[in-house]
Amino acid sequence: MQVYYYSYIARYEVFNVSQGTTFSLEAPGGYLELQYAEWGPVGSQLIFVHQNNIYYYAKMGDNLNKLVKTGKENAIFNGIPDWLYGEKILKTNKAVWWSADGNKLSFASFDVSRVDKMIYTKYNAPQFDNPDYLYPELVELRYPKAGRPNPQVSIWISDLSDPSNIAAPTRARPPSEIVGRDHYFTALSWIDKEKLAIVWMSREQNYSVVSLCSAEKNWICEKVPSHLEVSVDSDSNGWVELFEPPLITDDRRHYLLRLPMKDGELGAFRQIAMITINEKIQNFITQGSQDIIKILAHHQETRTVYYSATLPGAPGERHIFSIPDIHSRSPRIPYCLTCNQTDRNCSYHDAVFSRKAKFYILECQGPGVPWTEIRSAQDNQILMKTKVDSKLFEIVEKRAFPQIRSFRVPIDHGYFAEVKLILPPALREYEEIKFPLVVEIGSEIGDQQVSRKLSIDWGLYLASKRNFIYARIDVRGTRHQGDKFLHEIWHHVGTVEIGDYLKVIHYLKSDLHFIDPYRTAIWGWAYGGYAAATSLIYEDNQVFNCSILVAPITNWLFVDSFTAERYFGQPFRGSYINYERADLSKKVSKFKGKNLFILHGTADDAVHLQHSFTLMKALNDAGIVYQTQLYPDSNHYLEDVRYHLYRSMELYLFECFGYDEDEDIIERQTAITKRFGK
Repeated sequence: MQVYYYSYIARYEVFNVSQGTTFSLEAPGGYLELQYAEWGPVGSQLIFVHQNNIYYYAKMGDNLNKLVKTGKENAIFNGIPDWLYGEKILKTNKAVWWSADGNKLSFASFDVSRVDKMIYTKYNAPQFDNPDYLYPELVELRYPKAGRPNPQVSIWISDLSDPSNIAAPTRARPPSEIVGRDHYFTALSWIDKEKLAIVWMSREQNYSVVSLCSAEKNWICEKVPSHLEVSVDSDSNGWVELFEPPLITDDRRHYLLRLPMKDGELGAFRQIAMITINEKIQNFITQGSQDIIKILAHHQETRTVYYSATLPGAPGERHIFSIPDIHSRSPRIPYCLTCNQTDRNCSYHDAVFSRKAKFYILECQGPGVPWTEIRSAQDNQILMKTKVDSKLFEIVEKRAFPQIRSFRVPIDHGYFAEVKLILPPALREYEEIKFPLVVEIGSEIGDQQVSRKLSIDWGLYLASKRNFIYARIDVRGTRHQGDKFLHEIWHHVGTVEIGDYLKVIHYLKSDLHFIDPYRTAIWGWAYGGYAAATSLIYEDNQVFNCSILVAPITNWLFVDSFTAERYFGQPFRGSYINYERADLSKKVSKFKGKNLFILHGTADDAVHLQHSFTLMKALNDAGIVYQTQLYPDSNHYLEDVRYHLYRSMELYLFECFGYDEDEDIIERQTAITKRFGK
């Protein structure tokens, strides 16, 4: 059962391979619904989490050990994250890590007892055999908002080497650079059976440090090497992003990590740093104006590292690279394993490597029909092509798919915005027919919208079925174009990037004759809803005919502390003005005469209904008319009402553009052109 986006409760069945039997995994008391379960690396070791406590089987069928007993509902979480860590930082349902030999288990504990409660209502359907369902249910969620108390995290290590005598876990002590300041833990991995690498980050998100913690030093963590830290310079803006554990080489002497490295005027790009553990030496093995997306594997015998990255000047592409002999003192030259796939209509790749990095599965994810094949890592030869559904190719060949056009548009301060237009199949540039324009803004700040990845979504539907032009735009505040481009919005969310969006829209309207300048709409989800609303009122003249806000952020003081403080700072430590400037409810007078549609799920745990209701109240008080639609008991992602959501938005767009649903846009435009000319 889904709890939040990443968290769940499940029942587990254990299958005995040798005996061919199955039995249910149970917690003491016969409870079957568990919060998490995971096999250990040796034999039939297994841990599971129930009621926020961790249980351990050294061997299935042996005695069950309760490793942690401090768990408390909605107060102390062990082995699983609380809401903030699970949804925003770790982005997973687990907070346990095994050593390779299975003799030690590290886990995180989250104390949320001081975190404020957010309460929302679930209405449920009445059940005649259960009188409790006659009344709405109040759900309590520990949700830290900007400037309010955060979860207190601690890392613990349990020694499991003697199952008959398991001692109480030992706490890992953060490095001195972190002790005494409010902080986050962002990643963890075992270096060997006695050493941990833990990544910490200050609450301000302007400082991050990688520490080594060992049994030899009683799990007191130290920053190693002494200079391995990531921080924001005192004379610059922005934040740090270090959310992945180091990749340990097989010889256990080095680890690899993505770190920012400055590259001229564009600022820093993510590059691969190699750290020699005992010698405390750090060297970058890649460089340039491309972003390393992911370190995929390390092959010990050839000392080769495999990774995925963008290309310089092509932030929307993803390619797989190898870089050999990483210990060489001479310049290392990376080799692109996938840059010759243009004849196969593929420029967006991902890869999964075998444990010893001798083979890999290559996935093409666009812009053409996706395909998968198995290759040898050493010589990049294709060993097997997985069977692709020929019917999919037939459908693509027969259907009139929209045209995709990508290009760059100049914006302020010498920057360029990346633009992707999904054009109706019937569009012909030599004709005078004009098409409505719908602009989508991404749901999270920094997310890349313009890429070569194939996406079958609402935008494709609107272009192919409804003859709308659908636009995605990457402006300042987007990743993979250098940290300077990304950090331009720091303390200026709702201004810099909105100006960029509007500059691009003005360019599209004036330079592309097939766009109808009098029929344009903008929409977005969460942050995208905030940006869509702000775009509607940013200029005095009307740029958009209407705006759709799905689960919109309207006041950043209501947003979780991790997200809000990254972009605005802490409100009660000198940054309150940043929040006040961005509050939509203080700008409601500008919505007069604007066309606005607000949609929200009442059980939204990520962007609470408080956002929409606060804006609605301000609009009501100002006498401004708008449209709204609520989805009772639906969460932030509205999966259970997705068809109804998109259908409602589609009908709203027809109303906004002055069309009937059954009206053929092309026929109407052709008739108008014949009658009145251009």
